[in-house]
Amino acid sequence: MIVMYNKDMIVGILLSKGNFTVSIQKNNRFSIGYRISPKITVRGNMNFLEAISRSLKQHLVDCNIKEKESSKSPRPIMKITGLNNIINTIALIPDLPDANDKLEGFKQALKIIIEGKHKRLDGLETIMKIKGVL
Repeated sequence: MIVMYNKDMIVGILLSKGNFTVSIQKNNRFSIGYRISPKITVRGNMNFLEAISRSLKQHLVDCNIKEKESSKSPRPIMKITGLNNIINTIALIPDLPDANDKLEGFKQALKIIIEGKHKRLDGLETIMKIKGVL
């Protein structure tokens, strides 16, 4: 049986199980010396993650699923990366609080990235403040 979720169920899953992160990595190939990457992850069993992935494809979102994240975290994980995939995913979610209280900051950082301000020092500093690093 092929399982798919409707939009409201996807929203509920993302708000409850989604982990919204923006990573900042040192990389001298970029003009400010850092690479900024937004990512959404969901952990669960493979059938659950595959059903979410199939459902998100209906909303033009491609996901990557791995059977285990790493040797230290052997659980299955689904990752949503790439700016268009992230934008399409966030567009599904109404203004509601998420279980981990990270979505609002993620949206703020994403706005900076979409506007291209993350390529400037002030944009990087703003994202670092949102993350609580500064």
